[in-house]
Amino acid sequence: MLLRPRLTSEPVRQEHDHPAAGLGLDDVLIGIVFCLPLAALYLVGCLRTVGPGDMAELTVASYTLGIPHPPGYPVYTWFGKVFSLLPLDGRAFRINAMSSVFAFTALLLAFLIVVAEVRQVFGRTRMVYLYGALTVVLLGLTRPFWHYAQVAEVYSLNAVLVLLFILLFMTWQSTRGPRMLAGAALVLGLTLGTHLSNMLIVPVFLLLIWLITHDLRSVLRSCALVLVGAAQYVYLILRAMQSPSYLHPHARFFDSLQGTGTADPLYNWFWFMTGARWRGHYVGSAEDALRKLAEFRVAVLENYTAASLVVLLVGMGLYIHKCVDRKRAVILISLLALQFAYFVGYEWSSPGMILPMFALCSILIALGTCSVSNLLGSLPRGHASRRVVSCVSAAAISAWFMSAPVSRPAVDLSHLTAPSLWMRKTITSLPQGSKIDGITWDYARVIDYYRLVEETHIPFRAAECDSEAICEGTCFVLAVGRAIQKYGRAGYRLTPALYVEETPIVYQVSPGRETRASGVSE
Repeated sequence: MLLRPRLTSEPVRQEHDHPAAGLGLDDVLIGIVFCLPLAALYLVGCLRTVGPGDMAELTVASYTLGIPHPPGYPVYTWFGKVFSLLPLDGRAFRINAMSSVFAFTALLLAFLIVVAEVRQVFGRTRMVYLYGALTVVLLGLTRPFWHYAQVAEVYSLNAVLVLLFILLFMTWQSTRGPRMLAGAALVLGLTLGTHLSNMLIVPVFLLLIWLITHDLRSVLRSCALVLVGAAQYVYLILRAMQSPSYLHPHARFFDSLQGTGTADPLYNWFWFMTGARWRGHYVGSAEDALRKLAEFRVAVLENYTAASLVVLLVGMGLYIHKCVDRKRAVILISLLALQFAYFVGYEWSSPGMILPMFALCSILIALGTCSVSNLLGSLPRGHASRRVVSCVSAAAISAWFMSAPVSRPAVDLSHLTAPSLWMRKTITSLPQGSKIDGITWDYARVIDYYRLVEETHIPFRAAECDSEAICEGTCFVLAVGRAIQKYGRAGYRLTPALYVEETPIVYQVSPGRETRASGVSE
């Protein structure tokens, strides 16, 4: 973790290097104290079994050092392999718990960013830890952050890397230490493997270096280090050539990839690591843009009060005004704008994709609260009165904003256990050599988990049922809507074969008149 940076031979610009700036070991320890309660809640509520779909795939890829869906997430699988070796009860729980560790780290980094920035811009204040605590509560109790802190997903790791990049870059702005700039560039390169939206940060990062230093060598060195971090994609080629036990169908770079229309390995590699996002259209239509804006508005207002967003805007203006060097505020505001532009322009299927935006909003709300309390504290006459008004207003605003997320109910993960429970029951109960239809992507990845991680024998194969297998009584169908309807319309009899409690999860397909299937899940 970052301590107070040592002075280097490079000159420091005193006009924006406040003597109170910098982080010490005491700040880190206090931040840990504030973040640990939430981390403990994440860990206690962490999903104990394997989740469906991408969660199962990322768990399998972590254990096998395989390659999941585009863009491959190499950094996540490396960390996942390390966590898979920990002596924790439950193999799936180890990878789920990794997200809790990442969430704790993200909260700590957000806390340190606010503490460092308050000292840098507003000087030494006794309320600095209150603003850090406000950030932790605002971010840690948002529903997307809480959810993805308990399941195997890449979003908590992405938030960690983006926040670490911000902390390193803003520390470099204060000290001009070359190591901080090098670290920021390297971490930025690593973020390219956790979410494609981070690609937009690279040109802004290089432009800010030039505007701050006017040194082309610093820009080129930083660009080179970003490429070093992005070299993780070369690992994907090498790993794909080794044919790991789990390899996403689109990760066969030296074969023809479905949908690319070419067998060129370099094209296929580029197609994979960008998720082919460059082939799409940014904001397909005005209707799409308005729909995404509405979805974005709902996602934000579900996690923040309207008053806190007003403080964010007003406080952001005061924060920029207070900065002696206006470039200090550019990195936070530009990253917020880039996140907004990316997710309004492109499809986003999960709130986890905007975790960095939630982190930036929480940081800016805390800085805005500091700005507003300082403004209120400057109104009375007398130093003692100003300090009292500033402290009281800061405490009142923070308590008001904290009350909303604290009253928010905890995230319920029970719905994620159904696919795992269904497939475990199916694996242990179906006869050897049977066929089962209706296995969707979510359920197929759970089967991969049991086969490759738990090393469980799979007695069936996922396939459509032919008439011969149906007559032999070895054909089954999972209780998902489309599969049930397909065989029902064909006139086959569907008899419940397996139950979870009172819910039919698998039907046996047999010749005869159709029987209405109950308990079908869409």
